[in-house]
Order: sequence, then structure tokens, then C-alpha cells
Amino acid sequence: MDPKVVKIGCWSGFWGDSSLNARQLVENSDIDYLVGDYLAEVTMGILAKIKAAAASKGKQAGHVQEFVNDVWVPLMDLIIAKGIKVVTNAGGMLLFGLLYLCACF
Repeated sequence: MDPKVVKIGCWSGFWGDSSLNARQLVENSDIDYLVGDYLAEVTMGILAKIKAAAASKGKQAGHVQEFVNDVWVPLMDLIIAKGIKVVTNAGGMLLFGLLYLCACF
């Protein structure tokens, strides 16, 4: 591979896109970066409400849980084995919370 070539695969453009695209990219290509974009103004509003509701119960929330459930957990072993870097804004209103969740697996 030419060291000047960087291969980027994007599986989502908004919260609601199928995570099947992430699996296809990780399993069937030699990408360097896997990118998932979840955020838009509406999404941030939804995440802010989720965060506020969780805080009223003494809990933390505000990230896109589907990233953890549908992308990271099922694909992390292959992502790590292939050395793929993941770039996403699924942390939304709880960036370090998402980082912590991903590190727990």
C-alpha cells in the first residue's frame, strides 16, 4: 500500500442509518478509518433530553447507545485486529461516558 493513501469508510450520516454498513466496511475492505456521523441539531436536542432525564435520576446518559451495541461491541475484535481507527461523534452530550463504555469491553 502506498503510504500516502488513506482509506476512509463512512457507515452513517445521521442517527438512524443502518449499522450494517459498518460491518460491511470492516469485514470486506482494507480501510484505515471507520467514520460514523450521528449528530445533527435534532439529534443533539434528543440527546440533551436523554441527558436531563438521566440526571434527574442520578444517572448519566447522552450518547448514542446504538454505536456501542451495534457497531463497537460486535466489531471491536476485528477493528482492533485490522488496526482500523474509529472516528465518531456518537459521544454526543457524554463524550467521556462513551469512551468509558467502549473501554469496558
